[in-house]
Parts: sequence; structure tokens; C-alpha cells
Amino acid sequence: MGVACRGVRELRTLAAMRGTTSAQSERHVLQFRLASLELERSRLGRDRRAAERRIREIDLRMAEIDRLMAEHHAALGAPPAAAGAPAAPSLAPPRPSGRERRTIRY
Repeated sequence: MGVACRGVRELRTLAAMRGTTSAQSERHVLQFRLASLELERSRLGRDRRAAERRIREIDLRMAEIDRLMAEHHAALGAPPAAAGAPAAPSLAPPRPSGRERRTIRY
């Protein structure tokens, strides 16, 4: 069961058909690209809706935190801090300067 030899005529036919099949394969490639772009667009739409939902949840939580902070400030009798105001100075002792700092080497 050997491979049949092809003559010159068959090779010319294949060469002539090569030009016609490229248009069909191009169409197929373009349809595939369209389908993949539609899938990507769909995925990005889902991602965008999820991000918008997450932003709404964060905004609601921040509003709740502001409300709770105002309640606690009122319970303490202290004026509420402005949003974005710098925090109170730290009560931690200041860090030692360079010459007071000790370095341990092993």
C-alpha cells in the first residue's frame, strides 16, 4: 500500500486552488477573531459590573464607618474629626538618632 505519485497536472491544480482556499481560510480566521473579541467584550463587561458593585459596597462601608465614628465622638464628648484630617500625633517615643542607635552584627 504505497503512496500514489502525483503528476505535474495535479500539482498545478493544487497551486491554483491555493489562491481560492486562502480567501475561505481568511474568512474563517476573521470569524474566529470576531467570536474571540465578543467573548472578551463580554468578560470585560462582567468585570466592570463587578468592580462597580464593589465600589458601591466600599462607599456604603465608608459611610457606615463615618457614622460610627461620629457616634463614638459624640459619646466621648469630643468634636468629630474632619474627613481626611491628619491623625493625632503618635504617642510612641521618638526614634533615636543615628549616633544613639545600636546595630547588632552577627
